Amino acid sequence: MLIGITGKIGSGKSRIAKHIETKYGFRRLSTSDLLKSILKSKNIEPSRENLQDIGDNVIRTIGGSGFMAIMLVNLPSENYQIDSIRHLDALHYMKKKYGPDFVNIFVDTTENTRYSRTEKQYENFEYFKKIDSANTEKEIELIKSQSDFIINNENSFSEVEILVEKMCENFL
Repeated sequence: MLIGITGKIGSGKSRIAKHIETKYGFRRLSTSDLLKSILKSKNIEPSRENLQDIGDNVIRTIGGSGFMAIMLVNLPSENYQIDSIRHLDALHYMKKKYGPDFVNIFVDTTENTRYSRTEKQYENFEYFKKIDSANTEKEIELIKSQSDFIINNENSFSEVEILVEKMCENFL
């Protein structure tokens, strides 16, 4: 089984992924970890802007489906979750290749909540909005309508954990 997790910056994707990993044993695969390793090999700082730039370059070169294929090639047969699917062709690839063994979760959170969770990482709200509108972020809202589940992550994390567990009952 594969779970994709999609959401905007600061929506809580990683916290939800960690909960799914702890509760259900799904190993977490992070798209940003793969991009960070590319940046590290080039001796480039893994800042958000650099991650977005290299991610945009990779997607322009091999597409979202190619990126997903590279992440999943040669993995042992286990349960995985991918944090985060950010491109429609990546989502379509996963749905086509894995069929009913793949579900995508969209983590929905307001802009103000997302900023308050991440404001220490950004100089100010305008800079956050600039990062939030980069090319790598543009298809996220389009993925929302094609996701299997939507989690509203405005509540306390214990409340969100309950929502995630109820959602997982639908496919596990």
